[in-house]
Amino acid sequence: MSFEMMSSVVRVLLGKTDSSANGFTYGLLFSIGVYVTAPTVLSLIGFGAKFTEDSDNKRMDKYTPGLSNPANECFINSSLQALSSLDYLTAYLHDALLLLSPEEEDVEKNEGTGVLLTRSLSDIVGQLQTVTCAPQTLSNKQFVRSLERIFRGRMSRTQNDAHEFTQLLVDTLESENVTVLAPLCDETALKFPFEGETTSFSVCLKCKQYSEVSAQKFLIHELVVPKKSDAHLEDILTDGDSELIEDYSCLYCQITAILTNESNTTKPPTGFEAEMVGSLQSLLPDLKINTALPDTLLDYVKSYRKGNCNTSILKTAIIRRTAISNAPSILSLHLSRSMFNGASFTRNPCRVEYPETLIVLQRDVENGTAERITYRLRSMIKHTGTHYSGHYQCYKHKPDLVKLMGTGVTVNRSPTVLARPPMIQERVKTPKSVRRWPYWFISDAVVRESNAGKMLRESKYVYMLFYERVL
Repeated sequence: MSFEMMSSVVRVLLGKTDSSANGFTYGLLFSIGVYVTAPTVLSLIGFGAKFTEDSDNKRMDKYTPGLSNPANECFINSSLQALSSLDYLTAYLHDALLLLSPEEEDVEKNEGTGVLLTRSLSDIVGQLQTVTCAPQTLSNKQFVRSLERIFRGRMSRTQNDAHEFTQLLVDTLESENVTVLAPLCDETALKFPFEGETTSFSVCLKCKQYSEVSAQKFLIHELVVPKKSDAHLEDILTDGDSELIEDYSCLYCQITAILTNESNTTKPPTGFEAEMVGSLQSLLPDLKINTALPDTLLDYVKSYRKGNCNTSILKTAIIRRTAISNAPSILSLHLSRSMFNGASFTRNPCRVEYPETLIVLQRDVENGTAERITYRLRSMIKHTGTHYSGHYQCYKHKPDLVKLMGTGVTVNRSPTVLARPPMIQERVKTPKSVRRWPYWFISDAVVRESNAGKMLRESKYVYMLFYERVL
């Protein structure tokens, strides 16, 4: 997202109020047309317990920390839980912290926000990555205070959307990477794991010529859910690659029509017109359907009317194709379910089937080649309710927990913000409970284990998906 686009999102999220400090503060307010949240009624009080291998109730993989929800904060909690399961983000935050010195943290505290979001997200993600054998509830209060400092406002208790919130987080993280972290790197910049790129081009269905190729960066890839009862994620990705556009003024068709008409006239052009026709003839070998022409030449093409040739009414249909040209380490997908019926917005109830393993084609449009990229699902945010009211919940994959064959001790082989994965020399096995329930289902403070089948049956409610690239 560009700086201008990000600024517009922040303006949507913020509203002015009085302040004795500087005249204004900003309230974090979302527009009325986004999904709203509802706090969970249940809240579990966390308590410590000594880990015992012999008791199923005390096994290490049964719980992960939940988050309290004092008022309409399930959009925050579900987003944080989903992000905490991403190994590439964890590695990025770990490396980012290694680049920062205590002196820089002091400057940040005294003079500006610096990489405040990077630090704050690292802190709460690290806490949420704790494996625990008993229910535990954390607070997002400190994280919210950091956001309020960054955006100079108070978090609203009204309608909020998990996608817009997540988009704001990753946009701000990337901004901190560019402005603060990248200059600290000696040779190569710290790669931002959400960053991908799409390439777009168009083909005229009449002349079969192509447009210029354009590239667009993305951090969260948005997919429009079709207006039907059932759909597959792979089909939405593929169908979203193509768009039919009618009544298009194809420059190649217009110019070839002019040149054909001029070649058939008995009186050859002279003066200015001869100069224009000669220029068009010289451009033809390399001409695209949307080539940028000098204003004088473009005006001549658009206003050409001679004999039976009138370029102003010469329209064609084109196919616009968009392909992922640079597959990111973290493929974040937003399934847009908003539908407008002419009077109001409604929620699209289409059941979207999605896989645990997703194959994405990374295309080189100019060379006509493609590479198959494999992704594995790490977390999913679901939304229940209507377009204007409801609740966000999260499924996230358990970490790579294994049991040492010799001692029976359970070890977490996944990276955490504070530590790299441990090197294990002896034989290991995956605990039965992890194989049976590889996911946690999290609704604010409530945490339950889940198998893959239950999660994949949430096709009616799936809202955001977080896949990680498999090397």
